[in-house]
Amino acid sequence: MSLFTVRSCSKSLFTACLLLVFSGCGDSGGSGYSGPVGRASGKVTYKGTPIPAGSTVTLISSEGFAASGVTAADGTFKLVFEGAEDIPATTYKVQLSQPTASGEQPLMDPSQPMPTAPKEPFPSKYTASSTSELSVTITAGDNPPIEMDLK
Repeated sequence: MSLFTVRSCSKSLFTACLLLVFSGCGDSGGSGYSGPVGRASGKVTYKGTPIPAGSTVTLISSEGFAASGVTAADGTFKLVFEGAEDIPATTYKVQLSQPTASGEQPLMDPSQPMPTAPKEPFPSKYTASSTSELSVTITAGDNPPIEMDLK
């Protein structure tokens, strides 16, 4: 084989590899899911009071889909799946997570009593889909708002 043939073969192999890699790119949504999808939003409260802004509402299906949304100050959220508002239409278990602490902690004044631990914004049973006892069914198209008042 001549040097020219080896270079041509290497160049062709490189081009073929690039085509193979880029052929997977596009608007497939990442998961390849092509079934019915729905859009959903809602509100989460605990004993009638909105849960804290920045809390995460996560829906997890038995098929392995996960949609999530972050709450606003009034407890409202909008669900997304892989960056899009269209989420697979199926039944999901719900779990919640508290907002993460941000910012600097204030310095302690030694002349003042120790502060008490902050009260949890909702019961810890809601932080795992296996214990929250909450479920949501998303249907194709626009869904009515999901209202969850935790007890």
